[in-house]
Amino acid sequence: MVNTILKEADLFCPNSVRINFTIYLKSMFIFLSSAIICLILTSMVQNIEELIFLRFVLGISDAALIPSIQILTVQNVPQTIFGRIFSYNQSAQSFGNVLGPMFAAWIATLAGYKSIFMFSAVLEILALSLWINYLKSQKNK
Repeated sequence: MVNTILKEADLFCPNSVRINFTIYLKSMFIFLSSAIICLILTSMVQNIEELIFLRFVLGISDAALIPSIQILTVQNVPQTIFGRIFSYNQSAQSFGNVLGPMFAAWIATLAGYKSIFMFSAVLEILALSLWINYLKSQKNK
């Protein structure tokens, strides 16, 4: 669907008005960093109001990541395998929705409720560092 939208944008937009993909890259960094900060702060909450606010901000950060990931996938994946890669992305999201609560319950049982958020922050830091390393390797080519 995103691929179709971009093709239609190519038809109707002149070359000077093309989408600047660096916007999506920057938004991915900003909102992934925001999610990491929110998760770390969520592990330190003292009352329910703080938890509700931080979870709301985390939801906004996560919602902003999905379009960025889709656009960057369209930009970086060859069209011959785009469908397969997009399916892997969707499957991984569904897989995380199923396994995430099970792992969270296991972590909460072992280390307490607040450690769930720290573990999630560590995973997102790992994802961000892998993404940065990938981009650096692409610039060197």
